[in-house]
Amino acid sequence: MKAIPSGLQDDSAAIFAHPCWYLGGTVVTDATDDVILTIYDNASTGSGTEIDYFKCTDEVLNEFHSLEYPIWCANGIYAKLDAQEGDYIIWYAL
Repeated sequence: MKAIPSGLQDDSAAIFAHPCWYLGGTVVTDATDDVILTIYDNASTGSGTEIDYFKCTDEVLNEFHSLEYPIWCANGIYAKLDAQEGDYIIWYAL
């Protein structure tokens, strides 16, 4: 299984619109705002089955999740970012 990065994202986005394995990700914030990133098994909107959740505080600045076992996303992956100050990368595999 080869990991594929989403590339650096700075807003909510459909990461991959086909079935795939979710492997994890990282989120980064600046020094002033907390950032929440929610990952869904969905190809187009921030709804449906929630598969991961990141909360990155202004004290920590980044949060990384690497799953021991990948999660099958039958509908694709959508990442919902709640703040404009955050950036993230999602890792997935086909």
